[in-house]
Amino acid sequence: MAPIPDDVIPDDAILDDDQPVPSPCVRHCTLDDADICLGCFRSLDEIRDWSRLDGAGRRAVLGKAEQRRAARPTPSWWRPKVTRRG
Repeated sequence: MAPIPDDVIPDDAILDDDQPVPSPCVRHCTLDDADICLGCFRSLDEIRDWSRLDGAGRRAVLGKAEQRRAARPTPSWWRPKVTRRG
């Protein structure tokens, strides 16, 4: 796995390394042709290595996943949750 650049996460997003970093998994595990999950936008390697990463490594992965999410158009299957009244 290639090293993750230090500039992936903005300085104001850095948290105390003692704080737990929860998995971004949304249980929509489907990989695209580049082995990127369409649910959480982590690579297959990042998903595999998640449990072995420390807080800084996890935050770096989250930053890369967010960059991938922002670069991808909203999929046609994605529908925001609608709450109906009445």
